[in-house]
Amino acid sequence: MNIRLPWAAWGLRVVAGLLAAASPATAGSLFDGPYDYPAGIGPWAVAIGDVNGDGSADLAVANSTNDTVSVLRNNGDGTFAAAVNYGVGDDPRSVTLADVNGDLALDLVVANRGSDNMSVLLNDGSGQFAAAVNYAAGDGPRSVAVADLNGDNWADAVVANERSDNMSVLLNNGDGTFAPAVNYGAGDSPLSLTLADFDGDECLDVAVADRYGGSVAVLFNDCQGVFASGGAYTAGEYPYSVTAADFNGDDWIDMAVANWYSDDVSVFLNNGDGTFAPQVMYPAGDGPRCVGAGDLDGDNHPDLVISAYWPNAVVVLLNDGSGGFVTDDQYAVGRRPEGLALGELNGVYGLDLAVANNQSDDVSVLINVGARRPGDVDGDGDVDLEDLAALLAAYRTCEGDPRYNPDADFNGDGCVDLEDLALLLANYRR
Repeated sequence: MNIRLPWAAWGLRVVAGLLAAASPATAGSLFDGPYDYPAGIGPWAVAIGDVNGDGSADLAVANSTNDTVSVLRNNGDGTFAAAVNYGVGDDPRSVTLADVNGDLALDLVVANRGSDNMSVLLNDGSGQFAAAVNYAAGDGPRSVAVADLNGDNWADAVVANERSDNMSVLLNNGDGTFAPAVNYGAGDSPLSLTLADFDGDECLDVAVADRYGGSVAVLFNDCQGVFASGGAYTAGEYPYSVTAADFNGDDWIDMAVANWYSDDVSVFLNNGDGTFAPQVMYPAGDGPRCVGAGDLDGDNHPDLVISAYWPNAVVVLLNDGSGGFVTDDQYAVGRRPEGLALGELNGVYGLDLAVANNQSDDVSVLINVGARRPGDVDGDGDVDLEDLAALLAAYRTCEGDPRYNPDADFNGDGCVDLEDLALLLANYRR
């Protein structure tokens, strides 16, 4: 049963948010921007992908108020052309890009909270999209993810349904159309989900952030696209979104959950069998909404970035190399940020950010200017012969050795070794 917080508690949150909004976000050194681009009305989510095959990543923004998806094409340099809008269902809250019909072009898949369905818009290969085809989901679709769930090499879809407390799995028929939804219990008011192989069987499982359950639920895939409960793990107050990555480098996928009311993010490290250790909580700004994971600073460890609703900012938490996190900074974006996405937008090494701003009707782009490419020992922006020579001069040394060079220790394990050499060679002259 969904139990909503008293209006008095909500009022306190609003007052606190207004006070927080009076203090501008701190300017950091990892990102430049924001560069704001108009979208539709009420942007709620954003996805990154190359929709027209020109080698540059474009943006797709789900607009919850005017029931559209805005496509903003990359000009080839990390700036974006004016939005082109496509109609979808009622109150779209999530958008993703995936090739659902096997033509190697990225299509649009959208979860529509108001019309209880999922919209699919097929790409004609040039970045133009056909009219939406809608597929019934549960009650209040809030989040959608797309990947091959049953091993047939076709992209399937899974949708978190906020009001019916379940998730819908829609398997691809092998032609870009989808079979009727099969529903699985997914906790109490699921708002967000992510796909990852948590138990090491090479099949994608699901993690779901349950708002009123105060937890994250895991559902294991039997490799045929059928799911069974893997238990639930206590998170913070009002879990709002979830992401997954290997945070501690043990080759097992961990989870992170943004908790809106407790102003923190919960990190769950995998025990090595698909179960998770109790949460470790880190401050994540005032009103954290969406959490994403990726290597932001170029140290080969996934960091966290969280949209902070009240201060109109994103908060960056850098990985300490062992799965713990330290606060980097806050970076200003538009008004009332919701969803975010990570990707290389300007053709320069480093994950950039795109953030959907619900009340300023735009998308903010933050360009990464602080990531060092693995292999760039001297920090000149290139991986070349000078870097190779510097690494070889420190090869097979560790902290305490006078020849040890921390700038050549790309994975931060305290030694310059074969793993570091492999990283340099993978990026050599790129």
